[in-house]
Amino acid sequence: MTEPPAARVPARTTALGAATLFLPLAAVLIWWTLQHRLDPGLAPRPGLGTLPPFAGLAAAILAAAGPSVLAALFLANRRRLLAVLRVTRQKAGGAMILALLTPVATLQWWPLTAGLFLTLGLVRGPAATLITVPAIYALLTLAWFVPVALILSGIRHAGLRAAVFALVWWSGYGIVLLRDGYHDFAF
Repeated sequence: MTEPPAARVPARTTALGAATLFLPLAAVLIWWTLQHRLDPGLAPRPGLGTLPPFAGLAAAILAAAGPSVLAALFLANRRRLLAVLRVTRQKAGGAMILALLTPVATLQWWPLTAGLFLTLGLVRGPAATLITVPAIYALLTLAWFVPVALILSGIRHAGLRAAVFALVWWSGYGIVLLRDGYHDFAF
């Protein structure tokens, strides 16, 4: 006879865990941004690969928020991971959507998503991309399955789920901004 999965952890515990994880991670990312990504000048457009001060700090805070919430959800649900990772249509669909919407680059503050690059690869690429594009999409979907499962299983209210999905997406955008900085058209 198997044991039923453990009861859900109260939302307050998960929120406190997210705040506890967020503060040191945000401090480290803000320090890194101040050291490596801020544009020293006050030009209307930042230099290539740098960020203006406000954008750099916002990107650092956003980049810290998503992983903190996901780590707190993981820690809150670690005793019921088999129930959390059970495949459902909702979890698979959410992972497929986030795989297409994953920000992978920026161009003049606009996020370029994986779906855009995959579509361009199918339309413009050689015949070999007919194999690589679905493979990349499948890998992105698998990578997003665990975060989607944690969000859907760990958060009960639909509005809060949507907010956490948005936070995770903006966190990915912040990570890409911190990684690449500002890029302009190459005309």
